[in-house]
Amino acid sequence: MTFAGTPLHCGIADVLAATRRAHWRYPEWPLVPIAITAWMAIFALDAVTPHGQPSQAVVHSHTVGNPAGPSVDALHVTMSHWILMVLAMMLPTILPAARAVALGSRWRRRHRGQAIFTFGYLAPWVALGVVTATALPAIGQPPPRLFSAALVVAALWELTGWKVLLLRACHRLRPLPPDGWRADTGCLARGLVHAGTCIGACWALMAAMIAAGHESRSWLMLPVSALIMTEKFTSRPDRVVRPVAAGLVVMAAIALLI
Repeated sequence: MTFAGTPLHCGIADVLAATRRAHWRYPEWPLVPIAITAWMAIFALDAVTPHGQPSQAVVHSHTVGNPAGPSVDALHVTMSHWILMVLAMMLPTILPAARAVALGSRWRRRHRGQAIFTFGYLAPWVALGVVTATALPAIGQPPPRLFSAALVVAALWELTGWKVLLLRACHRLRPLPPDGWRADTGCLARGLVHAGTCIGACWALMAAMIAAGHESRSWLMLPVSALIMTEKFTSRPDRVVRPVAAGLVVMAAIALLI
């Protein structure tokens, strides 16, 4: 029994052909399911993990029976949450850059170039996560007012000229070598530089999320992600920084009242 020539066979063939065309026409879209999976993992972990457990585990391992520093398990928990947060929040913001890198490469290596660019982009964020996970035990549980203060600092950073310059740098993409090892190193360097500008632009928002503590961090990711994507995707970041700063001040005021 064969399905060749049947409507079912033709329908499946059409779907597969459309998938292949989309895979090459939109090379950046494989990053989307990765980000969606990270979001699902974050909320799934929140559903099965008692509130505050990751942050308290780090503090407990530092202060009780282990004064030298956090345990390996605590670091693993903190790093896992950090990596998921970066994948969920930051991968969607690099879709235009990843597309530009892929389309600027030769046809047969466009996905390779995009993968190298993404690796270069994520590496500094992971390194920053290691520093953060190591430093958290020394800071301990964030004071209740620290979150509001961090939001005010983030609002002030929005109003500086440096923030606008860094956001504009995120849109500045230079041509890459089309093939060979120079193309690979160029994609890697592009990812590293792009991560540097993103960290420079978003450091205050990420600091506010850390100050919020684990109990509020997952739900805070939603509005912060919306703010970051608004700033990254607009062609005129100077027009959105003031509304974003105003929104952060409102969030700080609400946090003080809660």
